[in-house]
Amino acid sequence: MNTTIKATFGGQPIEIPADKPLTVICHPGGHAFDLDPDATLLEVTPETTLREAARLVESGEWELFRAFTFVGVAFSRVFTDFPMPVDLAKASVDMRHVIGMIRLMVRAAEEQKRPFIRLPETYLHPRHQTGLADLFMYMQSGVWVHGFSGVIRRSQP
Repeated sequence: MNTTIKATFGGQPIEIPADKPLTVICHPGGHAFDLDPDATLLEVTPETTLREAARLVESGEWELFRAFTFVGVAFSRVFTDFPMPVDLAKASVDMRHVIGMIRLMVRAAEEQKRPFIRLPETYLHPRHQTGLADLFMYMQSGVWVHGFSGVIRRSQP
């Protein structure tokens, strides 16, 4: 997997070291930050997370996906004060966002890609934003892969 992320920031090309298991990029608002096309990255945005949650419902995959123990564990990293929804279609936008994000992180691993998550705090109350780092560390740790064995082959960094 590439150890650099190529991007454009404020109109200038840059290379960001990505040789650590988890790379976090924070940048000021009002400055354009665009990724160069990279087959090793899966870009995750607030819009794609909600689309993925809707796809889970429409395809019927939500019933299967929510049955994996790691999904509930990952969800509880952000929502320590609420149970995982049974009916995803009726869940709040913040919960659908986090579940879509979890599913897209799993998809990135399935496709042996690195997830590039833009604005993960979108839709979340500040008390739930604080759980994002725990969610990312949990997903990066790979412990969840054991609950998904036979379905996924996790790439090595």
